[in-house]
Amino acid sequence: MIQAILDIVRNNVTREKTLLCPDQASAKFIQRQLLRHEKGLINLHFEGVAACISRSLGFFMIERRAKSLKPGEGLLILQEMVSPDGYFAASREMPGFMQAMWQSVQQLRLAGIKPEQLTPAILGNDRKAAELGELLRKFSDYLKANALFDYPRILEECLFQKAMAGKGHLILLPGNLPLMPIERQVLEQAGDQLVLLPWSAPEDIHLPASWRSEKRRVAFSGKATACLPNNAELQLFAATEPQAEIREIIRQIRASGLPFEQVAIAPADPAGYAGLLTANLGIAGIPHAVSLSYRSEEFKPGRLAMNLCRWASDGFPADGLIAMLSQGDMRLFRPLTKKEAAAGKRQVSSQQIIKMLRESHIYGGRDGYEKSLLAVGDEAASRGHPEILKRCRRVAKAIQFLIDSFPEKIAPGAMAMNLHLLLKKFTRISGEDDARRLARVKRRLEEYRNTQAAEMPLGRVMWWLLLILGLDSETEPFKPDGRVLVTSPEAAVLSQRKLLFFPGMSHSAVPGSAGTDPVVPDFSRKLLPPLKTAEESRYEAIGRFSTAWAEITDDTRIFVSFAMVDPGGRAASPSELFTRALRQKTGGSGEFSKMLNTAALPLIGHLADNAMAAVDLCEWLWRRQIHGCSRDELRALFEETYPTWKRHAAAQANRSAGASEVANGIHGWNSAAWDFRDHPERSLSASGIDELSGCPFAYFLGHVVGCMPSEQVDTVDAGLQGWLDAMQRGNLLHEIYEIFLQRAGWPVTEKHAGLLEDVVEEVAARYRILVPPAGISAYEVGRAQIRRDALEFFTGECQAAAAGEAKPVGYELFFGMTLPEGKINPLGLDTAEAVPFKMEDGRVVRLKGKIDRIDETSDGLKIWDYKTGSPKKFLKGGVQEEKAQLQLALYKYAVARMLAERGDPRRVVGSGLYFPTENGQRQRIVMENGDENQIINERLAGVFDFLVDGRFAASGPCEECNAMNLCPYAMLFNGGEEEVKGDDD
Repeated sequence: MIQAILDIVRNNVTREKTLLCPDQASAKFIQRQLLRHEKGLINLHFEGVAACISRSLGFFMIERRAKSLKPGEGLLILQEMVSPDGYFAASREMPGFMQAMWQSVQQLRLAGIKPEQLTPAILGNDRKAAELGELLRKFSDYLKANALFDYPRILEECLFQKAMAGKGHLILLPGNLPLMPIERQVLEQAGDQLVLLPWSAPEDIHLPASWRSEKRRVAFSGKATACLPNNAELQLFAATEPQAEIREIIRQIRASGLPFEQVAIAPADPAGYAGLLTANLGIAGIPHAVSLSYRSEEFKPGRLAMNLCRWASDGFPADGLIAMLSQGDMRLFRPLTKKEAAAGKRQVSSQQIIKMLRESHIYGGRDGYEKSLLAVGDEAASRGHPEILKRCRRVAKAIQFLIDSFPEKIAPGAMAMNLHLLLKKFTRISGEDDARRLARVKRRLEEYRNTQAAEMPLGRVMWWLLLILGLDSETEPFKPDGRVLVTSPEAAVLSQRKLLFFPGMSHSAVPGSAGTDPVVPDFSRKLLPPLKTAEESRYEAIGRFSTAWAEITDDTRIFVSFAMVDPGGRAASPSELFTRALRQKTGGSGEFSKMLNTAALPLIGHLADNAMAAVDLCEWLWRRQIHGCSRDELRALFEETYPTWKRHAAAQANRSAGASEVANGIHGWNSAAWDFRDHPERSLSASGIDELSGCPFAYFLGHVVGCMPSEQVDTVDAGLQGWLDAMQRGNLLHEIYEIFLQRAGWPVTEKHAGLLEDVVEEVAARYRILVPPAGISAYEVGRAQIRRDALEFFTGECQAAAAGEAKPVGYELFFGMTLPEGKINPLGLDTAEAVPFKMEDGRVVRLKGKIDRIDETSDGLKIWDYKTGSPKKFLKGGVQEEKAQLQLALYKYAVARMLAERGDPRRVVGSGLYFPTENGQRQRIVMENGDENQIINERLAGVFDFLVDGRFAASGPCEECNAMNLCPYAMLFNGGEEEVKGDDD
């Protein structure tokens, strides 16, 4: 498939291309594979099927002022349409029935089933057929009357409008992407613009009729039982319970010796398994990135929202309030500010509130808190503790506010906003992740602000809120580099990692338990093609894994496992795919009961011989200690079991004493190859000089052995908070500034505002392909900030042009570096040749760099370097002042030298830093004119000594180094600092 995409990209460079992907992680790894073969991907977008189809109808919906129907709104509409005296009246209040009704109506509409097709012969009951048909008709009419579009209506409108026809851009459809028939019809309107990509599957795999079969390639030809590559290393195991299964995965990850970024885990049942898996990985200290959708209740804000709804539904019981406070999701009072804490103010803690509630023996209820709490306070005041009475009054007031936010009758939209306010006020936030997740839940609730529904009893409103919160899922932003990847089977295979785990392969997960639909059961579905039956849905689950497994490369190590009970404690049996893998492994019948607890299928867990096996070193030591080992015995046992520890300790002792080979001089070091002086093929930039002035061992890691991480590697799973990092964002803005000034010419006026907007959109769209954002919201937020920064730059240029102070004559001027293809600079100074600089000792160092901008004034030329961060650190005495001085001195020297060589009489009269962003407020920091030769000489003095000697002795500080958490010297430096801090404390 990758080769087919590459051929299309190379042969259709200028055409818009959309590759349809099953999920975001798959898109990321497809892009990475493509970039290994192609330097840039022009006009290639990655989208899901629903997003691609919906986007084609975007302008139509804007013109009609139409709105997308949210699931919660659809539930309310259906709830009002179900007759209280009809066939479904008795089931209407049953838990989960209305959700099943909503899903059935959506499935019927997606399958294109008309009301008249729902006959008594098909549904088995006259009243049911009549009411369900009428419900379908009324629901469709309601959407049309109120300009609302659900996904089935979007598909119908696309078919009617022929929205995909004549677009001119290519749609690349992987053949193994499951499609509903109506989706297939919509996409096929694109005609020859729809390109079907080849895919592989085992030759005897069962696939539902709803899957595309064109360009299918049979994998594992000649072996009907094979479901995984025949040459891959396949291992299977069973576990007594999920915890044991996860612990074995962690053991195998550690035992493999592979970097974490070569490991991927694809759980068969993400909803029930991923939370437990990631919690155990976190406890084991294994950095991981998750690209699966989480239910909102798996995180603090969503969990609190659902617990508040349940608490209100149950009549506000005291034990429910205590539970929310105990688990740390909720706080009744905001944290104190530093000023308030310094003034001696004290806040009532959650533990104090829990103690009050228990001492007062409160049962709860709408009016059951205040009197009991005040009684506790009065009793304490009588014993001489008036502060407790004051505290009880505050707590009673806060709880009453909480209860009053849940009136006995309220409209759903108003209650959604009440819950929005309560979450904002009472959620305990303990980090950026919690704040981001809270913002997401609040946004979801805000979407229902204007829901048109009448007041209804609180219980029904709480049921509705629980339903929409339960439907909500969140995909966490993830950075897979340097981390174990927890993802879908498709993305796990596309990541091309060398160690793949497929846990939880029980029958209840793949293909999954067949649920009974109370609205349209399977016997009716069989008579209403293309409505999917439970059997077809199960085929899809099996097909999803099988087609992913068919793409695994032969050099991969694969673990397939399952636990004999699921996370809920219910007994589980192996799935069909697990049994097929077992047959492939053993070459026999694959009978599970006979193979269990053998070499081919070991049993892991408390029923097995390995029940006490430690998952890592910490647990190994702990288990020995609780069995009575002394510290000396533990050390001896540890050193005997882990002999490499002695070597590590000895190496650290040598490093601490400065006796390592790296610090004393590498044997056979070729200094001539590394010295920059008088070396015609080596050149230095300002950042290179700054790097040489820093830690020699960091230079050794980065340039001699080439293993310096591209970012600071940590064992904490720090999710990507936005779209671009600081460097990527700076590069993007630099491109916008350069392209805009070149296209606009001079002077810049207000009439160029439209051009700026076009440039921003063009560059942002290109970066969106190069650096895929975590989601559409991350992209929109990032693009909005970029637009604001670009407008700040535009305002500054308009003002400068009106004042006539200076004219830009050079943008992105390169010297000593390979010139971009086709680049022409107005100043004519671009050169791939490095600029020579003679040091005080007569030796020559060649300089290189890229100058952001050169302006021409009446006095001469001025050099400006764009900065997109804060100006503070570049001011006098700032941490970046010296670095900026060196950079500008080097630029001034290089430009003056190049002008002189060309006989250009112009001279450089100034230089500085320009902050043309919203944060920088167009501030300019002008560097004092000094002797640039002297500045460069001073910074070059002695920086080459360690390169000549081959001595790379480490030096601090380590906080900003990308290798801080990997470097053995950082452990020594940081250990010393921590001891000093301990003494001070």
